[in-house]
Amino acid sequence: MRDPARRLMVLGALSRAGSVAPAFLLLLALRRFGPGTTTSLLLVAVGAGTVAAGWAAGLLADRAGPRRTVMLACGGTALLSAAAAACPWPAAFVALAAAASFTGGCVRPAVMTWLMEAVEPERRMSAAGWAYWAHNVAAAVAPAASGLLLAAGTAVPLVVQAVAALGCLALARAVPVPSGVRPGRAGSAVPDGRTRGLAPFLLAAFLVAVVYLQKQGALPLALTGAGWDSAAIGALLAVNGVVVVAVQPLAGRLVPRVGTTAAFVAAALLVGAGFAAHGLPGGFAVQAAAVVVWSLGEVLQAPTAVAHLAKIAPAGRAGAAQGAYSSTWNLGLVLGAPAGQALLAAAPAHLWTACLACGVTAAALHLRTARSASPDPP
Repeated sequence: MRDPARRLMVLGALSRAGSVAPAFLLLLALRRFGPGTTTSLLLVAVGAGTVAAGWAAGLLADRAGPRRTVMLACGGTALLSAAAAACPWPAAFVALAAAASFTGGCVRPAVMTWLMEAVEPERRMSAAGWAYWAHNVAAAVAPAASGLLLAAGTAVPLVVQAVAALGCLALARAVPVPSGVRPGRAGSAVPDGRTRGLAPFLLAAFLVAVVYLQKQGALPLALTGAGWDSAAIGALLAVNGVVVVAVQPLAGRLVPRVGTTAAFVAAALLVGAGFAAHGLPGGFAVQAAAVVVWSLGEVLQAPTAVAHLAKIAPAGRAGAAQGAYSSTWNLGLVLGAPAGQALLAAAPAHLWTACLACGVTAAALHLRTARSASPDPP
C-alpha cells in the first residue's frame, strides 16, 4: 500500500481510538451533573449528530475536497471537545458534545472518500479492507481507554479526544493530495442503471444495519434476561472483534473473485441468520457460534460497501455516496436499537424472526438491483 493510503488508515484509526465512546460520554455527564432531563437527552443528541455527519461530510467532501473536510472536522472536534471538557452547564455540555459527535462523525466518510481517491481502482477493495481492519482494532481500544480515562477525571476523556483530533489534523496536513485527481471530484462515469442502484443499495444496507446493531441494543438485554452476567456478555461480544481482526484480511482476496453482489447477498444472509440463531436454545457455545456467523457477514459487508460506492458514484459525488452510507448505517442504530428493544419486550421470539426477515429482504434487494443494473459484471 502506498504511503498516503497508510497515513489515511492511521488517521482514521487514531480518530476512532481517541473518541469517547457514547456510553462513557453518558457516564461522564451523569458524574458531572447528575441525572436529569438534560443529560437523558445526551445520547439522542449524539445519535442525531452522527446521522447528520455522514450527509454533511459527503456533500462538503464533494465541494471542498475530502482533505479540507477532514481538517475542518478534526479542528472542530478539538475545539468543541476542549470546550465541553470545561463546560459547567448541563444544557451547554449536551450541545457541545452533540456538536463534537457531528464533527467527529464527519471524519470517517471523508477519510474513506480520500482513501478511494488515493489508490488505483483495482486496489480499492484491499485498501478498504485494511482500513476497516485498522478501524476495528481502534474500536476495540476506544471503550477500554474511555473507561480508564474517565476514572482519572470527568474532563480527561474529552481532553484526550481533543488531543487526538489535533493529531489527526496534523496527519491530514501531511498527506499529499493524489496527483491527477481534483479533490472531491472522484467517481466514475457509471451507467444509469448502476447510479439508480444507489437507493436500493442504501435501503438494503439500512436493513442489515438494523439487524447488526442489535448487538448494542436488544441482544445484551436478551442475554441479561436469560441470566447472563456482564462479564459473560462482554466475553461473548468480544468474539465479534476477534473474528473481524482475524478474517478481514482474507475477505479482501475473496470478494474480487466472487463479485460484490455475491458478497452483499452473503453478508445480508449471514447477519440475518446469525442474529436469528440467538433465539436458539443453548449456552455460550451456541451463542458464540451465532456471533461468528454475523461477524462473517460484517466482514463481507463493510469494506465491500466502501469500494463499491467508490465504483458506482457519479463523477463529483463520491463523497456524497460515502456519506450517505455512513448516515444510513448510523440511522440503523438510532432507529433499530429502540425498535429491537421494544420488540424484545413485546414478543421476544419474534425479534429473532424479524432479524432473519430483514436479512433475507436485504439479500433480495441486492439481487434485484444487480439484475436491473447494467449488463456489466457485478
